[in-house]
Amino acid sequence: MEFNLDRRTFIKVMGGAGLATLFACDQKPIKRLVSHVTPQQELIPGVVTWFASVCRECPAGCGTVTATREGRPIKIEGNPLHPVNRGSLCARGHAALQGLYNPDRIRMPARRGTDGRLESVDWEVVFRDLAGILTASSGNGSPGDVAVVTPHLAGSLAALRDAWLEGNPGCRAYEYEPVDYESIEKANEICFGRAVRPLYDLEKADLIVSLGADFLETWLSPVEYTSDFALTRAYREGEIGKFLFIGSRQSLTAANADEAVMIKPG
Repeated sequence: MEFNLDRRTFIKVMGGAGLATLFACDQKPIKRLVSHVTPQQELIPGVVTWFASVCRECPAGCGTVTATREGRPIKIEGNPLHPVNRGSLCARGHAALQGLYNPDRIRMPARRGTDGRLESVDWEVVFRDLAGILTASSGNGSPGDVAVVTPHLAGSLAALRDAWLEGNPGCRAYEYEPVDYESIEKANEICFGRAVRPLYDLEKADLIVSLGADFLETWLSPVEYTSDFALTRAYREGEIGKFLFIGSRQSLTAANADEAVMIKPG
């Protein structure tokens, strides 16, 4: 069977088939998720906006710059203008977003049941129980009947806590830090009269002796000390700084020492 089809007829057929396919498609409405009903002036949809902040994954407080899209953080980097970390950031700082978007994080109020498990409760129940506790403690009149336990807070969140405590005289605030340095502050107060955390200038040291202080991992300000330690190990007048580690664990700090003396734990 002979089938003749010129170019003009072919274009007409294909054009009609394309239109038929187009109208046959299910035209669903386009939906856009808008994070802010009234966004800030500097926020532009689809454009990354950077905000300067401070990392709170450990007490060091490294400076950060956070990339956001429509108000949602998407990446954290070190702030090159911050005097502590000078643009660097450790693995915990980079992974801070994993905690923010962790699917297992607690999203609703919870109360521990008799079996020890956490059970989700409504906000109305929380406010009712909290009001009952505060009312019962205020009747006694002695301070510190209710302990408000928080992690280390700073800035506007600490101001909000303090303002709330002023309206509830029967409450006393306590801060809990899994990694704390109160013993170092006390030792500094005994030696130098000031209860502050010291800053060690490792960059200018010719010899570093660490007694179990893992300053390349978690001790005080690891990002800052890592940068200073790298400068210590650089050649200066044909020599480099020496490092002796004395501790009970083959840590990252011990692995970078010229000599590591392992002692029994305790």
